[in-house]
Amino acid sequence: MPDRRPEAVRVLEVSAEAFRRAQAEVSEVAWSARPAPDRWSPAELVEHLALVETSTLKLVTRKLFAEPAPAEALAEAAGKTERLTAFQESPTRRVAPDFVTPRGKWPGRGECVAAFEEARAAMIEAYRNAPADLERYAAPHPMLGQLDGFQWALFLALHLERHLGQLRERVAE
Repeated sequence: MPDRRPEAVRVLEVSAEAFRRAQAEVSEVAWSARPAPDRWSPAELVEHLALVETSTLKLVTRKLFAEPAPAEALAEAAGKTERLTAFQESPTRRVAPDFVTPRGKWPGRGECVAAFEEARAAMIEAYRNAPADLERYAAPHPMLGQLDGFQWALFLALHLERHLGQLRERVAE
């Protein structure tokens, strides 16, 4: 198997830079404004991203690379890369799992952005130090089932890009 760590690190770094640019474009006035009662404000979007990043970091550092996955988990993850991309690009509205639903965990914009940045930096470091054969490791995603080590990095990048699109929409509104 090829060593996909550099590719995983690259997608995490590129998407983190996109996050920095997108959130910086949100004015302080727009930060807390909800475009509709059933849509998240930029603050809530960024909090959701920080919650996903911190919870996924725990999964990656405590479970994902702890030991190679059983054959059944790897079989379930096989071929999901394309489905993962299609899932994230789908315009279908979803309900976030409760543990990553924004509830005002961080008191201000700076703390929320910093939480994301710290978790993403630690995630990148975890992938730099991960085993070279990312596809031999897998862990369950709450909506997608088993994802292998590379697919988890791709999920984070695609998930972030999906929500950054929403953030850009909020800025344009």
